[in-house]
Amino acid sequence: MQPCQSLAEEAHHLIAIRSWRSAFVRAEARTILQPRVRVVASFAPAKRRQGHADPTHRSNEPSPLVAAAKAFDDTLDRFATLTEALRKRPIESRHALERASEMLHEIATCEEELQRAAQVLMAALGAARDTQQHQAELVRMRSLEIQARGHAYAAFLARFEAMGRDATGLNTMALALLGQRRIADQTLREGDLPGLLPELDELQERMTAVAMTGDGLASDARAAGFEELSRETESLREQLLSARNKIGLLKQT
Repeated sequence: MQPCQSLAEEAHHLIAIRSWRSAFVRAEARTILQPRVRVVASFAPAKRRQGHADPTHRSNEPSPLVAAAKAFDDTLDRFATLTEALRKRPIESRHALERASEMLHEIATCEEELQRAAQVLMAALGAARDTQQHQAELVRMRSLEIQARGHAYAAFLARFEAMGRDATGLNTMALALLGQRRIADQTLREGDLPGLLPELDELQERMTAVAMTGDGLASDARAAGFEELSRETESLREQLLSARNKIGLLKQT
């Protein structure tokens, strides 16, 4: 009876390690899933365009980590089933003792499979950790790129806003000039035009200067890949050139 008792004690010991290994696997999994890099983005994410692949889409095939964890868990369940069956099996006859001995052999074989499954799981956890660290580095590099692009865009936007303020000031100047000289209601007398020429020349020159600034800004924004800002700058520049041309026509009358 001593060999059977020794084997039973070993089986009881094997049952006890199940809870420890399960807790270890869960703790390792939580460690793997913890984020390594925090990125604070100042821009809202763009909507995914139709036809572009969704990077978050996963195939139906389980990942190596999931497959390894499932294999370990399945083997652990089979080990628990065998040990519970051995615990409840009567050992009151020769046949029962022989069957119990066979079950102990099955349990020992299952434990070897469990150890191999645990090794595979640990390897999968290590690979997942390496993959996550690589992805975290990619996120860090992309974060730096986003920050650099954000600073560049802010600089272009500041230039565009300055151009907009200049255009607004020229528009206010033109409206004041037209109102003061009654050009808007077409009551300008022929003798009034020579007195307006210096002011019209100044206005026209300032519009030309702001338009040239806009041309440089549109070109720089386009070269940097900010097409939308380039188009908006071009639109404002065209409005200034149109106003300047109208002033030129007025000077010819």
